[in-house]
Amino acid sequence: MKRIYFTLAAAVLTATVSSAATRLIKVPVEVKGISTETTLNVTVKQSDAPAKVTVTGPDKAIVNEINATVTGANLRIHTTHKPVKGTNYGERYKNITIVYEGALPSDYQASSSGKIKVVNPLSKDGDVNISVSSSGDVEIPSVSCSTLRLAGSSSGDIDIVNVSTKAINIGASSSADVEISNVKCTELNMSVSSSADIDIKNLVADNTNASVSSSAKVEIDNVIGKSLNLNASSSSEVDIDKCSVTSVTAISSSNADINLHSLKTETLITNASSGSDITISGSASNATLSASSGGSVVRKKFSCSSPTISASSGGKVK
Repeated sequence: MKRIYFTLAAAVLTATVSSAATRLIKVPVEVKGISTETTLNVTVKQSDAPAKVTVTGPDKAIVNEINATVTGANLRIHTTHKPVKGTNYGERYKNITIVYEGALPSDYQASSSGKIKVVNPLSKDGDVNISVSSSGDVEIPSVSCSTLRLAGSSSGDIDIVNVSTKAINIGASSSADVEISNVKCTELNMSVSSSADIDIKNLVADNTNASVSSSAKVEIDNVIGKSLNLNASSSSEVDIDKCSVTSVTAISSSNADINLHSLKTETLITNASSGSDITISGSASNATLSASSGGSVVRKKFSCSSPTISASSGGKVK
C-alpha cells in the first residue's frame, strides 16, 4: 500500500511540474511608460539587454492569457481573458509571475489592483510620472529626476524610499495613500482630499506647500527648509512632528486640525477659523496668531518674545 501511495504522489508531482509554463514576450521599442491592471503584479528590473516580458505560472492556458502590447512608447501588461460574472482575478492570477527587463521607464501606472514593483533605483534626467487608481500599487526604492509627479486615487498606493529632485507635485484623493521615507527637493506641492493620506518621514525642501481637505491627512516627521505653507479645511488634518523652517504659515478652517510640534522658525503666521484648531509648540522669533468664528490656536510650550495675537467672533488664542 505504501509503494502505491508513493507512486501516486510522484505521478501527481510530475504532472504539476510538467504543466508549468513560461512565455517570453519581446518588446521591440524603448519603453517610456509601463502599466498594469486586473490584479496583475509586475516586477520591473533594469537590464542593458533588449527589453522583454517573461510570464511564468503553473497553467499554460492562464499564462497565455497575459499579454504585453505597445502603443507608441508605452507598454501595457494586461489580460486577454474576457470578463465573466463571478470571476475572481486575484485568485486566477495569484500564481502568475510577470517580470519586465530592460531600460527603466519614466512613467508608471497601476490600476484595478494591479501592482508594479521596481527593483532598481530609478534615475532620469527628465521627469518621472507615477499614477495609481482603483487599489493599484507602485513601489520604487529610489527616484532621482527633474520633476516627480505622483497621482493617487481610489485607494491606490505609492511607496518610495528615497526621492531626490527639483520639484515634486503630489495629488492624492479618494483614500489614496502616498508614503515616502526621505525627500530632498527644491519645491514640494501637495493637494490632498477625500480621506487620502500622505506620509513623509524626512523632508528637506526649500519650499513646501500643502492644501488638505475633506478628511484627508498629511503627516511629516521632520521638515527642514525655507518656507512651509499649510492650508487645511473640511475636517482634514496636518501633523508635523519636527519643523526647522525659516517661515511657516498655517491656515485651518471648517473643523480641520494643524499640529506643529518642536517648531523652530523666524516667522510664524497662523489663522484658525470655523471650529478648526492649530496647536503649536517650539519657538518663533516673530509670530502672528489669529483665530475667529470658533477656531482656536493652542500654544503648548511655545516661546515667542512679542507675538501679535488676534481673536474674534468666538475664536481663541490660548
